[in-house]
This record gives sequence, structure tokens and C-alpha cells, in this order.
Amino acid sequence: MSTQLIEHGLEIKQIPSLDSPDLRGVHAVLAEVEKSSYAEAAEPFTYSEFLVGAEGNRWEEPAIFGAFRGAECVGAATVEFPLTDNLDNAFVQLAVPSRHRGQGIGSALFTVVAQRCRERGRSKALGWLVADYVLGADQPGDWLAGARFAEKRGITLRNVEVHRRLALPVENLLLDRLADEVSRRLGEYRIESWVGKVPEGYREQYGRLITQLLTDAPTGTLEMEPMEVDRARLEYMMDRRQRMGRATVVAVAIAPDGSLVGQSEIGVPLDQTREDCYQGNTLVFEGHRGHSLGLALKVAVHRELAAQFGWLTKCHTWNAEVNAHMIAINEKLGYEKVGRAFE
Repeated sequence: MSTQLIEHGLEIKQIPSLDSPDLRGVHAVLAEVEKSSYAEAAEPFTYSEFLVGAEGNRWEEPAIFGAFRGAECVGAATVEFPLTDNLDNAFVQLAVPSRHRGQGIGSALFTVVAQRCRERGRSKALGWLVADYVLGADQPGDWLAGARFAEKRGITLRNVEVHRRLALPVENLLLDRLADEVSRRLGEYRIESWVGKVPEGYREQYGRLITQLLTDAPTGTLEMEPMEVDRARLEYMMDRRQRMGRATVVAVAIAPDGSLVGQSEIGVPLDQTREDCYQGNTLVFEGHRGHSLGLALKVAVHRELAAQFGWLTKCHTWNAEVNAHMIAINEKLGYEKVGRAFE
């Protein structure tokens, strides 16, 4: 464990392993800040989910830091170093509970994390600022905690994602009407859906599909290399999700030649005391657009959601503000703006 004494008894520690007793304090800080920041989507990872998500693997190397005064964790940071793509990037989360802000804790964590990124040869770091939706607030100004902190350190805004929320279940009459709307444009395309792991016969194609979809996703002025999802990585992702106690509702668009050309997925907690789920990717290959496949995929995953996960009451999604087409689809389903994330 590397420890750095900053001042006034503040220590910044890198957590050496997932069985460290200090890790519970780090998780508690991250969960507290997430709940206060994502007021409309406040279901942070449980400790067991956090442990699975913090594992290293052949594609990503995590580093976890805690700021401590005595035995109390008063701030935390996580860093993820990609190992096979985006080798100049690091993905950073930095959290200080509101009652501990203004004491130099965030600055101390930032200094240590920035130094570690430089040591690993990373020239760019990506993180998020989140806030409730404010009409007309297109920049993270003084109304957003953390904006001035970022500005002072030369952190620039590259993308704005709008957080939308949908009350569940979606009414069958609405889904029927939307399904009728898309049926006239689907032609020989078809939609297939499932819950859980990708069927064996689709795994090679599905990995290539995800790779391309991540490349095509609108991200403002963020410059990112595509994350290649080969079969081994896909199977690891599916296994990790299962160990976290989560399932995935998936729909794919299949072209007349049998190839996968579009996908939509929703992540679902299997714990029935939790009521929120999260819409992930929904994208269609460029050469196959114009057949209402995006809307058809959304209708399919929301039907599966209602049929198999009836205890869920809310679905959350984030879209880049420049992604007008997907925003229009979400609004047809009834998603409403509740927040923003600034990357």
C-alpha cells in the first residue's frame, strides 16, 4: 500500500487489494456521493457489486484510493486504466461528501491520481459531473458542485448527456401503437429478444456488433478509440454481470441476410427490493437505418421488461444532447428529463 501524508493528519492511501479493511470506507464514500449527486437515480452499487466491478482483468486495470483522517474515510477516487485500447486515457471518479468539502481533500486526491496517471503514461483523464436538470443550463456553472474545481485544474467540457427517466411498466396500448407504427417500415428485417447471456450462436457476431456500435455512438467532442469486444471479452462481461446479481434484457435487429445490425439492452437488478433499471446501448448500423429499427428495438426490450421484471418502477437512460434521433424515440416512449451529466 502506498501512503502519502498531506497535512493535518490527512492520508491518501492506495488500496492494495479487494480484501483490504479500508475498502468498505471507500465504498461508503462513493455510495454517499453517488446518492446525493444522482438524486433521481440513487441506487449505487452494493458492496458485493462494487467488489466484482473493481476486479482487474486483461482489458482494464483499476486503482482505488482513499483519503483518511484516522480510521475515517473522508474522500475516495477510482481510476481505470484501459490495457488494450485508449492507452493514453484514464477513467477517473473522484468523490468527497459535502460535509468534508472545502478542506483540500479533493485537491489532495486529484494530485495523487494525476501523478499516478502520468506514471502510467496517460495524457488524458475522463470523468463526469452530474446534476439535476436545469432548463437552459448548457454549461456546468456555479450551480453545479465540482464545476469550479474542474475549471481550476484545466478540465474541459467535451460532451453533455441528458438523463431521462421512464415510469414502468409502459402501457401495452402505447407499445402496441408503436409496434404498429414500425411494422410498416421493417420490411424483411426482424427483431429477436432474450434475457441473460447472449445465445451461443450469436456471440461472435454480437461482440463485433458491440464494437461497432460503441464506435458509432455520438459523444460530442470526446475522442475515443473503439473498445474491441471479442468473444473472450464478451464472455467475461456476461460472467461479471451475472456475479453482480444483474441480468440484461436484450433485443437485436436481424437483417434479411441473417446478420445482426442493431441492438438495445437494459440492465436489471435481480434483487426484487430494487426498483430501478438502466437502459444501455441502442444503436443501428448506419447502412441499415431508415427502417424504424431503433424504435422497434426499444419496444421489444420494454415488452420483455414488463413481462419478466414486473417489480421495476423506473428505467433510466442517458443520451448525448447531439443524439436527436434517439432522444425523439425515448420521448415517444415517455422518458422525461431529470438530470445532466457533463463529461
